[in-house]
Amino acid sequence: MITTIQNYSIEDVVDNMKRMSEEGAADPQVEMLAYLANMGLGNVVENVFDFVKAAFRYGTETGEVLTHPRILAGDYFLTPDPNARSPIDCDCFTMLTDAILKISGVASREVLLDTNEDGQLDHAIAEFYSPVYGWLSCDTSSKSLPLGWVIPSSQKLIV
Repeated sequence: MITTIQNYSIEDVVDNMKRMSEEGAADPQVEMLAYLANMGLGNVVENVFDFVKAAFRYGTETGEVLTHPRILAGDYFLTPDPNARSPIDCDCFTMLTDAILKISGVASREVLLDTNEDGQLDHAIAEFYSPVYGWLSCDTSSKSLPLGWVIPSSQKLIV
């Protein structure tokens, strides 16, 4: 399912993101992505973070759409070259990352951000729970932000 979000309220976008992520966490193809992500040694969250960043490319050419994690997983298996896959935006990265983390047994959630603090929600990320540090970010659409950077609470809307 692909949903164009231009004419939807923020509540509708939040509901759609949450539903798609939950369905993705129960999807066999997304489950296979989680298996592939966790084949390496090391921390599960780091494995998922690195896998999703490498497997998909960021882009907004398709406009503001929500692409179901099931479709992204299918695209992964049908198109081996990440550069040949359709680009996805931060919302899609977030839903897929959240679904894979949940399948991998990690407590996670989706967060919408107002990065400019101007009242506009303009970015989406996943967060994972660390028993030591609490909720930490997992922004797989960013090329520069590290795993676990801390977001000011004034910028967050938890989905």
